[in-house]
Amino acid sequence: MNTTPSATLVEYYSAIPPNLLWALKRYLTNGIAPGSFLCCLLCNDLYGAVGHADRNSLAVLKELVAFLRSRAPCKAFGSSDRYYKWVTYDTVRNSEMASCLGQDALRILDACLEAQEKSLKSSAILHDGP
Repeated sequence: MNTTPSATLVEYYSAIPPNLLWALKRYLTNGIAPGSFLCCLLCNDLYGAVGHADRNSLAVLKELVAFLRSRAPCKAFGSSDRYYKWVTYDTVRNSEMASCLGQDALRILDACLEAQEKSLKSSAILHDGP
């Protein structure tokens, strides 16, 4: 079984800025509360999310929702109660992240962050020269 995310999937989710990818990864793996925008999004508070979003976050709202709905464990988002339990209770978070879906979410986040890092390095080489 191939566990590497497809290039198309990585390309789609790589539109999400690195700061949001890192925040999602920290939230999913360690229960570390993200900033106001992601917190509202995870709590299913669209009004709050849009109100706290900067231009870059708002531009990738569709990709973030798609990631959560199709890749993240369902107990990690969808209401303020689920958010609170995810941040507070290690047993809930650990069991969900050990699942296939939780591991898939981490593989995708890691692949996106790696792709963005490579893109930054190649961009720096092009601008700085040899």
